Amino acid sequence: MRKKIEILEKAPPPQGDLLHWYALANDDAHVMKSLERLYDERFPWLLMLQVDPRADSIRSSPRFRDLVRRIGLPQSSSDVKTSFP
Repeated sequence: MRKKIEILEKAPPPQGDLLHWYALANDDAHVMKSLERLYDERFPWLLMLQVDPRADSIRSSPRFRDLVRRIGLPQSSSDVKTSFP
């Protein structure tokens, strides 16, 4: 797993793949660093952040909640409204 992360760190975006491997390695610090980079780049995937399982391990983190607030998403996944016809 670490070898895969090393390879992805040298590759250009998309950073979402790197985020996935950091999450699998339980490396929350690097998950947040990757999320901050995606935020700075205005990566569209961040709109799915509240429901993407790759972020499960850090949802309770104050840094994660601050990022969610800055993006403008609901503050908890229970606030996410979905509507199906």
